[in-house]
Amino acid sequence: MHDARGLIGVKDRATQTRYQAAVSERHAGTASLQHRFGMWAASAALVASVCYGGPQLLQVAGVLVDPWDRILIFAPSLALAPAFVLTMVAVHGTAPAERQTYSLAALALAIMYGVMACIVYAT
Repeated sequence: MHDARGLIGVKDRATQTRYQAAVSERHAGTASLQHRFGMWAASAALVASVCYGGPQLLQVAGVLVDPWDRILIFAPSLALAPAFVLTMVAVHGTAPAERQTYSLAALALAIMYGVMACIVYAT
């Protein structure tokens, strides 16, 4: 068993130091994975939003005709919603404990957006 200072009941400083090093190493690997996951999710959201914006401008300019204008606009929108939700999952996972209330609220709103966007664009 352990508390914030290390192992409970262990007086040996070397044992506590080894324990804390092992815990830090384990958390460092998890943090790195969360940061990579967040970077990939945010990159996917960026690509989807850029792929949405280009055809949108071409549609306004009159370059794209029906049905290609709808296809090229709605497809990236469908990809953007889940990518944004996954980005918010990564934000919540890496947020400091004192900020997790806010990141959880943001995640809840992102989930609502993702569900509504997928329902609207799929129907």
